[in-house]
Amino acid sequence: MKLAKNTLKLFIVTMLCLLGLGCQPQAADEHHYALKNRSLETYQDQLLAIAFASATALPLDPHIKNRARAQETVVETCFKLDQNLRAYRYIQQIPNWRAGVGHAKIASILAQSGAPTEIVEPYLTEALMVAHKADDWRKDRIKVKVAQVQNQLGLQEASSILLEEVTETAESSKMIQSEAQNCSSDEFETLMNTLGQQIGTGNFDLMSNALQAYVTLIDRFYDNPTQREQLVEALTTGWDTSPYTLRLELLEKMVQSALDHHDPVQAQQWTDEALAMTQNSQWPLRYLIPIKARLAKLCVKAGDIEQAQQQIQAGLDQFEREKQKIIDIDRAGLLRSLAEAMQSTGDSNEALELYRRTVEAGVENPNSRPRAMDLSATCCSMAISQVKPDEALWQRIHEIHDGLGDPW
Repeated sequence: MKLAKNTLKLFIVTMLCLLGLGCQPQAADEHHYALKNRSLETYQDQLLAIAFASATALPLDPHIKNRARAQETVVETCFKLDQNLRAYRYIQQIPNWRAGVGHAKIASILAQSGAPTEIVEPYLTEALMVAHKADDWRKDRIKVKVAQVQNQLGLQEASSILLEEVTETAESSKMIQSEAQNCSSDEFETLMNTLGQQIGTGNFDLMSNALQAYVTLIDRFYDNPTQREQLVEALTTGWDTSPYTLRLELLEKMVQSALDHHDPVQAQQWTDEALAMTQNSQWPLRYLIPIKARLAKLCVKAGDIEQAQQQIQAGLDQFEREKQKIIDIDRAGLLRSLAEAMQSTGDSNEALELYRRTVEAGVENPNSRPRAMDLSATCCSMAISQVKPDEALWQRIHEIHDGLGDPW
């Protein structure tokens, strides 16, 4: 009976909002349950403010997609820094479907924190309001994320009803993640069979979602050697035809799982496997340099600082040798990835110098669109990496932000 009442309540609240009759989440109150901002260093707070202001400076016409994407990056940064109330306020300003994803994320965070259903539901409702105005896979992506939160809340009936509206298999198959997160020992073999079937389809999206679910299960059943071995074998067999970038992402998560379970030996083995995959690679620099940066951060996690430094230096050397071949709007992103990796090694001084170069690389193109997006991304990166700009860099950041304008 309680489930039915909750389902009916969510339906009624959704319809009221769609009719414009209210349901503003209570999160405007800074003391609202669980939706708060963790205390930050002043410079981090300022970096986030400039990042969002730079993203929002992009004119809606014709840059609505780029503006929303850049704003979403700032919101994701807020989540990583436990700035949930700030994230909510920023989400309110995103002009397209990405706002719906943000509201669903807020709801998920609240649900994970143990907030009661009546606190979480208004954010789900806002997400569904955005979905109502979206189209194609964008609408489905929001609905799947809402359905995942409903599962977290124990509203399986509401989740099933919503999923019936989802037409994109690439999106609906992401629900397998929820099953993996909640999988019990009794359900393990059944879920393994389902994942094997998804891998067997040969469909890239289904396979990718299944591989992600394997990694989730590795973490969930890490302390059971038999099940972990079974999962690793299924994963490494299933990813044979997957892109290296996906395999690297999966290995990064596996290394983190090993460390979380106090298994540094296994973390190092998976790190070595990731490094081996790059041997004799022929990727363009716009892919290779960020990969080397990611490998460097992975090596740091595994405790191999020397290997991390070698990866960073190799990336820098390649950047210097072939800089003129790199499109100017790509240069800041490459340097930014190396700056993040450098900070992860503990060399804050060198990281600051790399960020200084990153800021300058971001204005090599005369148009404000790439300038705004690079400045926003760099400020987010510095906030997360905890790199404090010195006085000269602060001045330069403000100069670039204040100079944004035509031509876009």
